[in-house]
Amino acid sequence: MRGLSVVLFLLLGLGLGQKPLQYPVDRPFGASLPLRSGSAARVELSLKPSSHTLELRLSKRTQSLTVGTLSDGFSPPGAVLAADFNFDGWLDLALPMATGYRGVNFFYEIYFYDPLSRGYALLRVPGEYDGQFCNPEVSWGEKALLTSCKTGPSYAYADYKFAAGQPYLYRTSQLYPLSGFGRKDDLIFYIRTFNAKGQLMRELWSDGPRQTQVASRVVVQPRLPLYPSPDPKVAPNGYLVRGDRVEILGLNASDYAWVKVAYQSRAVGRIVRWVHVP
Repeated sequence: MRGLSVVLFLLLGLGLGQKPLQYPVDRPFGASLPLRSGSAARVELSLKPSSHTLELRLSKRTQSLTVGTLSDGFSPPGAVLAADFNFDGWLDLALPMATGYRGVNFFYEIYFYDPLSRGYALLRVPGEYDGQFCNPEVSWGEKALLTSCKTGPSYAYADYKFAAGQPYLYRTSQLYPLSGFGRKDDLIFYIRTFNAKGQLMRELWSDGPRQTQVASRVVVQPRLPLYPSPDPKVAPNGYLVRGDRVEILGLNASDYAWVKVAYQSRAVGRIVRWVHVP
């Protein structure tokens, strides 16, 4: 146990670790962790057999936090996660509360360390999932708390940054099918980013849920008509040919076969039109 504590101290000393430490809740455990890098202050964690209560011992107080029902033999089991989830330099804890899609989605309550009260307080998540974070991850590069959740046949992504210690919705991503460009099982993500006031700052269609580059595709049809709007009754006003590369700017909400594209023409410059690619 002493050797484990030394390893954990080294991991946490490097910026509190790049990945959360995990403690499965289907068996008892105990751990002693530093509250921040270079500090002698520690938190002692203890989960007893068949218990739904995580006991915390700090220098000035003790505290009890409720763990969800995943410790009742659910497979795969949930785990208590330890990391700096809100990037304030202090060690936070995420406790599993529920699951969905047979273990694909894990919902967590995150408790951040409050140096003023010298204890842990619930981190309130804005928006969805009844105040719980779904499959939380830590992105140190962006200083963002990432979440993803399977919803029906697709995945939804909601990522958070922090202002004055509180999370705000920073980015959402939604997965959509994309057809007509010669790729099998082609997919694309609709990404929106927001500022701390909730104002939409950017939207784009990309090949990954957290990318910043606009997705592009190559035309595979010998001749692909260009339409001014997603309406087959409107006459096309130009066309693309096989090998032309286009940026993907959007899908029609009622018919995904209509794709909004941008093409850089040598003759007239950038053209924005709709194509029909069932």
